[in-house]
Amino acid sequence: MLRWICCHYRLTLAPCAAATFLMALFLSFRPLFTEARPAPLKGWLLAMVPVTLWCVLWCLSVHFTSARAIRSLNRDCDPEPLLDYADGILRQAGRKSWQGLAIQAQVNRGVALLSLGRFQEALEALDPALAEKGAVAAILWLDRASVFGSLGQAGEMVLCLDRVQALLDRDSSIKPNQMEALRSILEQDRLDHRLLVDGPSVELEAELEARLARVSLERPRVELHYTLARCALERRDREAARGHLEYVLSRGNKLYVRTQAQELLETLRGLGVAL
Repeated sequence: MLRWICCHYRLTLAPCAAATFLMALFLSFRPLFTEARPAPLKGWLLAMVPVTLWCVLWCLSVHFTSARAIRSLNRDCDPEPLLDYADGILRQAGRKSWQGLAIQAQVNRGVALLSLGRFQEALEALDPALAEKGAVAAILWLDRASVFGSLGQAGEMVLCLDRVQALLDRDSSIKPNQMEALRSILEQDRLDHRLLVDGPSVELEAELEARLARVSLERPRVELHYTLARCALERRDREAARGHLEYVLSRGNKLYVRTQAQELLETLRGLGVAL
């Protein structure tokens, strides 16, 4: 119910507006049929109750639907609810109405497309013109960096990471808890860039293992297991690689990294490599 209201607010607003108008008419003309003294202002204030209730309900629906969709991505490794939520908001609000909400929805759409492996669409969604400062801008550039990393474009990736670093160093509007989370993601993306440029190494694998021990969300944990599988294969540790890949296959759900793990397993089996 809340999700439907969130994505179809114009359909729900119409009956609320009609109820407000009819209640206002009733309360305004009621003194003609009763002995009560006219109180038109009070009548109009009472008539605003339906719209006020609708506004409260709509705000709650946006909050809970967004939180549920993000939780589905990070905990259940399913990006589709977040993509559906973002598309619903953008269809109804557009970029001109409620600009802040529309920008967040556009960035969420980019995150979902990235997680689904639809990289070109993700780049289109993560338009640099959407936000120039704040946590949303940092998330936007971090996600663009991840897209370029997935496409193997190390040069573009590092440009995005440097942009994030400069943003975090100068933007005082970002809250401390957000700053800590963003710097942690930036650190992880720097490791991914090193892996892309220099390839797997014992030192890099140790850093990834240490980061895996600190990760609490399932989606980044799955992604780290896939990266560690590649590192293990580089040093010919097939047992460790199999353990990491099996984790990705069992927990990856609808993430594109699960498809990558499956393809890697099939490629190795095709080459006669027993895992």
